[in-house]
Parts: sequence; structure tokens; C-alpha cells
Amino acid sequence: MKTLIVGAGAIGTLLGAYMTRGGADVTMLDLPETATRLNKEPVEIRTNSGVSFKIRLKAVDDSRLLKADSPDFLITGPCSTRTAPI
Repeated sequence: MKTLIVGAGAIGTLLGAYMTRGGADVTMLDLPETATRLNKEPVEIRTNSGVSFKIRLKAVDDSRLLKADSPDFLITGPCSTRTAPI
């Protein structure tokens, strides 16, 4: 199943990282500079309990780049829907 997360803020990125780590096919949708950074650098997740991991997330800055790979699930943050290029 494919999941599109609109908004790579703190919660969206955390959710995307854990879902990707668990084997889900996740794509993040955000502004160009954020999408570029996510595609170039792994995200590092650190918890208060000392658990830490790095993971790469797929990201696009325009939903039209998904082409035929339309997601089965769409997750958005409350503020991200105002400026999301969907």
C-alpha cells in the first residue's frame, strides 16, 4: 500500500519515518526546499528513551510527480492543506 503524507513538519516526518521503517511505501509531499532536503539527507529520529535511527524518506514537491502511483492513503496535517500543491 502506498501512503502520501502532505506536510513534512515534525509530526508528518515522524510518522513517515516510523511507517517507512516498518516497511510501508511512504512519500512525503512538501515545499521544494523541504522535498529536496528529504531526498538528499536521511532523517534522524531520537527519542527520550535513547532510541535513535536514521532513515531516508521519499519526497516530492508536486503531487503530479506521483503519476500513476496514486496513494492508497492520504495523511495531511491541519495547516499543510492550505499551501499543499495537490
